[in-house]
Amino acid sequence: ERCIELCALLDSPYIVIHPNVPPECTEENYFELAMEPNLDYFSSFAPLLRKTGVKIAIENMFNWNYEQDRGLETVASKAENMAYIVDSLNERAGEKLFVACLDTGHGMISGGGDVPQMIRTLGARLELVHLHDNDGRHDKHFQPFKGVIDWDAVCVAFKEVGYSGNFSLELKPAAGATREYAEEAFASAKRLYELFLSK
Repeated sequence: ERCIELCALLDSPYIVIHPNVPPECTEENYFELAMEPNLDYFSSFAPLLRKTGVKIAIENMFNWNYEQDRGLETVASKAENMAYIVDSLNERAGEKLFVACLDTGHGMISGGGDVPQMIRTLGARLELVHLHDNDGRHDKHFQPFKGVIDWDAVCVAFKEVGYSGNFSLELKPAAGATREYAEEAFASAKRLYELFLSK
């Protein structure tokens, strides 16, 4: 609640929150175990969201199997599930208080790997994007164009749905990252923005 109030004080229209991912969720039971507790939890913030004018953006997330070193689907891994959550929360609230935040890297890990299709599925629900790349298996937070994501197709999908929200570059540089890394990150963001404009 204090974070939502701080967003309002900073004139930030959004707060991005990961869904609750119970550790006992596996591929067989992730949806049933996690959906209702998440809907109940997020719905409880509706009065404060109305009061402050802040919207909660639900981010796609994954669980992890450490023994097999791979991501697992969870309540908001796939765009269809994210759309269901956002629509259900707004239906309970009786107004649009909840939106979607697509994390491109997480989409590669447990969202099915088709980030452009995730964008199309979320459509108008999508108001925030966390941009980063990876190897398709691990949450590396590489700069765009340093991994496996097809950024050309991603930009086409953004244009198709009329996306006009924020792009947030979400990188995790290694310890001791240099100015050169920052300059490369800026160049990758510029390249991606120019690609988006060209579509």
